[in-house]
Amino acid sequence: MKTRKQVLAEFQRMQNQLCDKVRGFVVVQEHNGYDFAYWCIKIQVTTFKGLEIEARDEVEWTHYSCQGEENERENEAVLAEFKEKFNLK
Repeated sequence: MKTRKQVLAEFQRMQNQLCDKVRGFVVVQEHNGYDFAYWCIKIQVTTFKGLEIEARDEVEWTHYSCQGEENERENEAVLAEFKEKFNLK
């Protein structure tokens, strides 16, 4: 499974690739509770046409303390779809 540091680095690389095309930002959330913990990294991209918002897209990677392989595959699939849409590496 990917670590938070690996996912954050990947999202930051995507943000750098997008900076000439659209405006985007990366958000990191973390919760460490008594019996439950998670972290989430999200990138939100806004495309403008003139001064109007043309589209707003986002992708997030969420990791739970009880993460399973199915959750990891779901994160990978959503991320791959986002990368394909914006032609990212």
